[in-house]
This record gives sequence, C-alpha cells and structure tokens, in this order.
Amino acid sequence: MAVNRSSSTPEPAAQFLAELYAIGDWWLTHAVDREYGGFWGEIAYDNTPNKKAQKCIILNTRILWFFSAAARLTGREDYTVGAQRAFDYLLEYFVDVEHGGVYWMLDAQGRLVDGRKHSYAQAFAIYALSDYYQLSGDSRSLDLALQLFELLEQHAKDPENGGYFEAYSQDWEPLVDIRLSEKEDNSPKTMNTHLHILEAYTALFRAADGRSPQAVQVEAALLEVLHLFCERMVDLQSGHVRMFLTDDWEDCSRAFSFGHDIEASWLICQAVEALSSRSYLAREYWLHAERLAELALGEGLLADGRLAEEIDLNRGNSGLSAWWVQAEAMVGFANMWAMGNGEHYKEAALRIWDRVQELHMDKDHGEWFWFARSDIPPQGTYKIGAWKGPYHNGRAMMMLNAFFA
Repeated sequence: MAVNRSSSTPEPAAQFLAELYAIGDWWLTHAVDREYGGFWGEIAYDNTPNKKAQKCIILNTRILWFFSAAARLTGREDYTVGAQRAFDYLLEYFVDVEHGGVYWMLDAQGRLVDGRKHSYAQAFAIYALSDYYQLSGDSRSLDLALQLFELLEQHAKDPENGGYFEAYSQDWEPLVDIRLSEKEDNSPKTMNTHLHILEAYTALFRAADGRSPQAVQVEAALLEVLHLFCERMVDLQSGHVRMFLTDDWEDCSRAFSFGHDIEASWLICQAVEALSSRSYLAREYWLHAERLAELALGEGLLADGRLAEEIDLNRGNSGLSAWWVQAEAMVGFANMWAMGNGEHYKEAALRIWDRVQELHMDKDHGEWFWFARSDIPPQGTYKIGAWKGPYHNGRAMMMLNAFFA
C-alpha cells in the first residue's frame, strides 16, 4: 500500500502536520489487534504482524500517550477511539490490582509474563495517563496516575541520597538484575529513568493542578527531580548527561548519548516552563538545557546533517542514525531556535527533517524505519515493538508543527 504523502513542498508546519496524520492513520490501520485486544506487540518492516509477540507496557503507554495528544491537537474522533482502546487495555491487563503498579510484559493474549515494576515503566504510565485525562476527563486515568506517583515515591525513592532506583519485583521487593534491557548497564540509578520521571511528573503536574489535593506533592516532587537531574546528571563541563550512576551518584557511564542529551535539553525546558510561575528556582536550569543542545549541535552532527546516536568512550562516535534520535534532535534544536538562541538551530532541525524524509520514512508502506536505510537494511528491525511506538516521531511532528506555525 502506497502512503499518501504529498509530493509538493508546503511550509514546514504543514509538512509536520501531514506527517502526523500519516503516522496516526498508519497505526490505526496496521497496529490494532482485533483478535486479542489492544495493539499488536510487534510488526515487521513490511507491516506483517507477529501475532505471537509479547506486549510490553512501554509500547502500550506510548500508544496511549500518542493518540491522547494527537486527538487533543487535531480533534480527530478516531484518534480519541485509539486512545480509549489503549487506556482500556492498560486498565484491564497491565494494572496489578494486588500490589499496585503496572506490569512489564504480557503475552499476546494478555496473560502475565513478567510482573517486574520498573520505575521507567511506571513513569511512562503516569505520562500517558495524564494526557489521556486531559483528553477525556476520565477521573480513573488521573486517579491511577496519582496512585503510580505515590508508589514511586514510596518504593523507588532513595531516602538517603535522593533520586529513584531502577526496578523491583512484582511485590516491590529489591532485585539483582534491574536493567531495562540486555544492552544496559546494571546500575542502581540511570539518567534514562530519571529523565522520564521528570517528563512524567511535568505532565502529571499539569493534569493535577487545580484538580487534585495531591498537586502540591506532585509540584514538590517535580521541582526535586528537576534539581537532581540538572545537578547530578547534566555535566556542564562536558555538555553531556551522565548515563549510569551508583546509588551515591558516582558516574560509571561508558558512553555519551547525543540522543539523550538533546531529548533532555527540551524536557528540562518543559519542566521549567511548567514550574516557572511557581518557583524562581527552576529558571536557573535554562543554562543546563542550552549547554546540552549546544554540544549536541557542535559535536554530534554527522556529515549529512543527522545526529549521531552516541559516543562510546572507547570506540568514538557511532555513525548510525536511529529514528528516535533524529526525532528528538529536531524537537530539541527547534526548541532552542524558538527560545531565541539562533537561526543555526532552526537550520539544523530542518536539515535533519530533509534526511529523515529521505532515509527513515517508508514511503511505500508507511511509518519510519528504526535505522536509516543507508545504514542498516530495514529487514533487520521491526517497525513496531517493545521499544518502537509512535511516541518519538509522532510527538516530534506535533511539537514541530507548533514551533513552525
């Protein structure tokens, strides 16, 4: 099936909106699991679903967030239906009614496979539920988001050194292996988890403000995690985020991640913006966001304008181009331009957009390839999976449409 993307060259804002619709429509056409409910856990590069694939909470919450945000932006009723489908599935299958929290993994039919409670996963559920509440007004979504917030504060928070530990068993007991995936270091604290707790608490604060007596606690926790993130994880000297840390914040990273640097840059700005009317303390962290963006632009761009994924401290720059890195880079650089930090940021965002259209978009079957087709053949990666949803590229299209409107 050929995807209807216009061959003309409209203004950037219109291009981004058109691609948002292309992404959303593709997911409604191909990703809905009408056999077992919810959405397929995996779809191959050629749009063929793996009907036996397990279903991960990360994918489900990213779908819930995307359709909630897209429906709020566009008013599309079918996007609202997609959000409700993801919400209903999460509520019925992923929520642990006995111990609280959301499970990590189900099988294709919705039966429990892995009941671990990753802080990262609870954060993504908070993020998605907060936006679904903003769309629907369904009090169950805000209530559940606040319950997950309380569980993170109760179980995952380090009372001695601050911050949040990575993962627990189904009944919230400590684990030996706390990694998100096999490629991760088994560190007690990670930048990635704290980044998405920051993201989640920003969304929850906006959703709960004026609607829940717990909003005061959420605000305090958001300010605390913003402070910790900027003071403990952003290295102003190097211009990078520290990826893996000990429980007392010693850096044990083996690589820098340009993708996470630029994603952190604009998510810090979002948190500061949410808090700025309440706390002058938050405003001091603009500098951290600007430093991360400056170094990503200065050190991370590949020869053709895309952003490299990471620097391995032993092997140097990775020349691979991942879809999520390009999506976050466009948002991060456009955000710096919108903040008045120079036209060169706008130019970088639009140059990446040109490369994305050329190398990442599947113009025959829809959606984006994981890696640029010039780097790795698409046949080697999935188009939908535990770690690939409509969150990075869909969110980028929404935010870029707003920046360039």
